[in-house]
Amino acid sequence: MGSPPPRCPWRIQGDIGHNPAMETQPNMNTGLSDAQPEAGRPNAAPPAGWHKAALAVIFLVALLSQLWRFTDPYGLAYETGFQERIARRHLDPGLSVTRGLSTINNLGPEPVFHPTHPPLLQLVLAGLFAVLGDSEAAARLVPLTCFLLLLLGIWKLTHGYLSPRARLLALAAALLCPLSFYAGRIVNFESPVMACVVWTLVWIESLNLQPSRRAWTGLLAVGAVGTLIDWPYPLFVSCFFGLSF
Repeated sequence: MGSPPPRCPWRIQGDIGHNPAMETQPNMNTGLSDAQPEAGRPNAAPPAGWHKAALAVIFLVALLSQLWRFTDPYGLAYETGFQERIARRHLDPGLSVTRGLSTINNLGPEPVFHPTHPPLLQLVLAGLFAVLGDSEAAARLVPLTCFLLLLLGIWKLTHGYLSPRARLLALAAALLCPLSFYAGRIVNFESPVMACVVWTLVWIESLNLQPSRRAWTGLLAVGAVGTLIDWPYPLFVSCFFGLSF
């Protein structure tokens, strides 16, 4: 018999019927069969001790890179503090004037709306300012969190398709990539959108392996967040999800 055709990691599989070859005895270490939950993952070797240590170092470096100049405005001249200024208008003059939308001028009787992007990022910043105080450090919590989520998503997405060493190299490349190293620290749309893109792939792959309510909920939640951050995001999700069938 020939070997089975290679599996496309992004194609969502339907019910192909009973396959006796998938029947295995329970694993005495986990109580689960060898075909679950790693079915379809050709290289699901667990990371060794030094892999876990290297993973911790990568996340520590990522955290320290985010904390560099954490209290100072960061970014190019035309970007520095722009989203923070929009967010402050949700607090003064307030949501009754901004109506929850992004505005760039409240000097006149009516606000000048800024519809270039959806308003979720500025609303989150306004919430952080209201709870933690108006500071650059509070605003920088957004890119810090999103950049760490980006790395975590890459680690999870590559599980079973790359060796632990290759997964670590992928994380290091993402950490040191000039775009992610810069955009991952600026208070702007890049960092949350990059995180949403990776986690969209994570949930699509989860549906690919084993459709579940949790995977659908995660995909819809990340899609909603991405849509409320960047207008083109639904187009990306629709095109990629369509290619998954």
